[in-house]
Amino acid sequence: MFRNISDYYFLIGVVVLLFFSCNNVKNINNADQKPDTTSGTKTTKKLPNIVIIVADDLGWNDVGFHGSDIKTSNIDNIVKKSAEFNRFYAYHSCTPTRVGLMTGKFPGRLGLNHVLYPQRKGGVPESEVTLAEYLDNYGYNRRACIGKWHLGHSSIKYHPLNQGFTYFYGCYGGLVDYFTHKNANELDWHKNFETCNDQGYATDLITKEAVKFINDTEKNEPFFLYVPYNAPHSPLQAPEEYLNMYDFDKTKPIYSDINVLPSDKLLPYQIGQGNTKRQTYAAMVTAMDIGIGKIYKTLEEKKLLDNTFFLFVSDNGGTPYYGGSNLPFDGKKGTSKEGGVRVPAFLHYPEKVESYKKVESVISYVDIYATIKDLVSGIKENEDGISFLPTLNSNSSEIHDQRFLYISKTSVIQKNIKLNEGKLFDLSNDIKEKNNIIEKNKEQFILMSDTLNKFNTIIDKKITIDDSHKVSEEWKMIVE
Repeated sequence: MFRNISDYYFLIGVVVLLFFSCNNVKNINNADQKPDTTSGTKTTKKLPNIVIIVADDLGWNDVGFHGSDIKTSNIDNIVKKSAEFNRFYAYHSCTPTRVGLMTGKFPGRLGLNHVLYPQRKGGVPESEVTLAEYLDNYGYNRRACIGKWHLGHSSIKYHPLNQGFTYFYGCYGGLVDYFTHKNANELDWHKNFETCNDQGYATDLITKEAVKFINDTEKNEPFFLYVPYNAPHSPLQAPEEYLNMYDFDKTKPIYSDINVLPSDKLLPYQIGQGNTKRQTYAAMVTAMDIGIGKIYKTLEEKKLLDNTFFLFVSDNGGTPYYGGSNLPFDGKKGTSKEGGVRVPAFLHYPEKVESYKKVESVISYVDIYATIKDLVSGIKENEDGISFLPTLNSNSSEIHDQRFLYISKTSVIQKNIKLNEGKLFDLSNDIKEKNNIIEKNKEQFILMSDTLNKFNTIIDKKITIDDSHKVSEEWKMIVE
């Protein structure tokens, strides 16, 4: 059929590029504006509950089911009854992955392939149909975001309640102190539009609110619960009860100052620090794991599990400097090496997954939106994503394995072949990306380089970053 490998890859490249070009339009009833949520088409089909849990900076080697020394017994037990995604790719930093999850688009299309720091203006444009807004059009009247938003805070138009959610609890930005809930010297903890003065460890508060949301929902009423934990992202802080699980010693100094003991009077940022960064980080992960266990148990007690799409992912790889581990991969958060973008992920959904299975197909964070669309409306594609529901019926999916998956400005993957920073790697036998195979695969290198350049032309929207925002008192969003 093909005269040579060049013809084969050229055809695949053309098909994929046509797919991305043709699908770069607003896709909800073919409208170019946000859906009319007061008169949208509702379905009579029994809809699944949708729970998406996102960990923040959780590395590949930071979960028990990957052989970690960190205690994650709850998610380990859930994985045993789930589809584990062995090749799940995120963007290499916080905000962009959340953009892709919430819009189904590569963040560069929206000019958001960067982190929204406190001083940075911008967010998900009002014109975008977020996942929450899409679900509103299909009968999901209760849609909560509980945790770390990180999709815009400089204007009220970026608020979760103006992006399709009916309830919000948590922080707008990143780097929130886990005990004082302050960020950039201002309180960043909120319930809907109002400042919230709840006291307690951030991870535990997020868990408590997520459990309450489930308990407050009528049994036959479908809901969307998005729980983006801020753990185990820095600052590294954990309650003593979790630190004690990792041999915390009060007679030894905290990790940030060899002259300070846990029993001394601590500065705010030192509260919750263990003896080492890894110890503290591990305690934070375990706190989140216990929280996820409580959410899962609540669904079980309310007999909702069988009809709940329960997805867990990390937003990027871990940061070794802050205690994370991405072994056996090289790379870290902020890089496009496997350690920065290949993350722990699994789906528990008894309707489609009756027992444990490992999915080997290449799956992306932008596929989540398309998968949810497929779940509720039967539409299998959205913007840049492709539904991964077909992978649940087998261990792989031809369409996912044949496509060129855009990773970043410097990287693209097709099945086991990865182009990154001008070098070509075969991940099937080189997960550390050490052996450049260009010399024996020049045609493939040229094809993938051309494909990456075309992706960057289409996807990478050039914008001027504006860092002139001044965080207001209590992180109040500006009404424009």
